[in-house]
Amino acid sequence: MASWIFQGNPNLFHINEYLSSRQHQQIVWAIRQKHFIKDIAVGDEVYIWRANGHNPGTGGIVAKGTITSAPEDMLDDAPDLWIQPEVPLLMPRVHISLDEVKLTKEQGMISRVSLQNDPCVCAMRILRFYSETNYKLDTLHAKHIGELWDKRRR
Repeated sequence: MASWIFQGNPNLFHINEYLSSRQHQQIVWAIRQKHFIKDIAVGDEVYIWRANGHNPGTGGIVAKGTITSAPEDMLDDAPDLWIQPEVPLLMPRVHISLDEVKLTKEQGMISRVSLQNDPCVCAMRILRFYSETNYKLDTLHAKHIGELWDKRRR
């Protein structure tokens, strides 16, 4: 089983509204890094990352779920939440079953700042190259993030 981070940008998409309205339900996420399509599998763990957007200090891991479908060309499930229309509409996506959503520090999100200052994960690709959508986590990073997430359970 692999672990992933899938990123959403609040400057482009109303990610908070999307995740809070679908907690414990299925969501759909784009696979823009096409070289990962062959690696993504049903049962993989995925963390949803909210970029800072125009609000420094608000970025980080805000949800956790499990991939429930293989990547395939499909339409977006929330086209009305895009601030700018997404192009192309039909593209490789996966279904994700959300387990938990934590949109604020009080709810237990893992902030970008705390990860940047954590020697166990400060070298993660998303902290250095933050313009991508899909990031594969190495085993040690996935284990540590899982532990951090579990410590923040309500």
